[in-house]
This record gives sequence, structure tokens and C-alpha cells, in this order.
Amino acid sequence: VDGTKELLVDGKTGLLVDHGKPKDLADALLLLSRDFELRKKIAENAFQYVHGNFGIHQLVRRVQQEYLQIAI
Repeated sequence: VDGTKELLVDGKTGLLVDHGKPKDLADALLLLSRDFELRKKIAENAFQYVHGNFGIHQLVRRVQQEYLQIAI
């Protein structure tokens, strides 16, 4: 899926598996289903990453920077 590698850090904000490897996907899903602490850690890390990089404040700042570059 486009954009996945930009959003996910394997083992930190998600688990990445190679395309076309259903056993790897099944293993990753089983790992997450069995390990509450890992799920919690990944969910917290993912929230912080997305909020810190793609929140409304970052979006506004990027739009402002674009407008300033156009105005110069």
C-alpha cells in the first residue's frame, strides 16, 4: 500500500510484512493478538508519531510555509 513505509516504523509504530507472504502476515497478526504489551506499545507509538507529524498544527505550519514561499 502506498504510504505505508512512510508511516510505519517496523516494530515501533506497526509491523511490516512483505507483499505476497501470507504466512508472514498471519504470524504478525498472531503475535499482536497474543502480546497485549506489544499492541499497547505500538498503538501508543503510532498515535504519537501521527499526532506529532501529521496533526493540525503541522498541517497549518506546512501550508503557511508554502504560502510564504509563493509570496517571496
